[in-house]
Amino acid sequence: GDVYARQKDYAKAVGEFKKAIEINPNYADAYHNLGNTYQQMGQLDLAIENYQTALEINPKLWQSYQNLAAIYFNQGQSDLAEENIKKSLEVNPGDKNLEGALKYIQENKK
Repeated sequence: GDVYARQKDYAKAVGEFKKAIEINPNYADAYHNLGNTYQQMGQLDLAIENYQTALEINPKLWQSYQNLAAIYFNQGQSDLAEENIKKSLEVNPGDKNLEGALKYIQENKK
């Protein structure tokens, strides 16, 4: 799935990530990567759904919180963006990029 996504063959990437999920429905990274692919395709509702599923399985997957924050911020939902970036920092404290993202969100609330 990752290889297809890097090649921008998103349909094949989606298929491969779905196969991984069929094999192991508790594989949080597959849901996260499926979310990434949907995000790249502009299918944000499906991206959000898969990031949330990934987090239900593995609440320590800070990258899913980070990606949710980006989607919500770009949709003008600053409160949800801030909530999710804070959750990513709870899981990955001290990350300078996440701290910078939090500051940016707080300074640019829509």
